[in-house]
This record gives sequence, structure tokens and C-alpha cells, in this order.
Amino acid sequence: MKPWISKKLTEYLGSAEEDFVEFVLDSLRQKKDPKSIVQELEMVLDKEAETFVVKLWRMLIFEVAVKQSMTL
Repeated sequence: MKPWISKKLTEYLGSAEEDFVEFVLDSLRQKKDPKSIVQELEMVLDKEAETFVVKLWRMLIFEVAVKQSMTL
């Protein structure tokens, strides 16, 4: 997930600061709900926060599905 998050943040902000990437990863590790993450990211991403979180969730679901299919 980290490379994807870095890439997307670079697209939105022009660069991906390591602290910001870790903030997003920590939010996922803490199992925060999408709405909370959007609210926190709006301070930096403004209107793009919701779009970013939707894409983040899709990627997270994809990663989980791939890992599950590998264990079957």
C-alpha cells in the first residue's frame, strides 16, 4: 500500500512527504473509518480528500482480495 499511497499523494500534492504517507498508513492500521480519514485529510487535500479515500479503499479491498486468493 505504501508505494500506491506515495504515488497518489504525489499526484495530488506534487510530492509525497514521508510523514504524510505514514499518517495515512497509521490511519489504516488503526482501522479508522473512511469518513474520519476524509475529515482528517481535508486539511491537506481539500476537496480531493474524498476521492483519495475512495481510491484508497478500493485499493485496500483489492489487496485483501488478492492475499486471500493466494491462500486458497
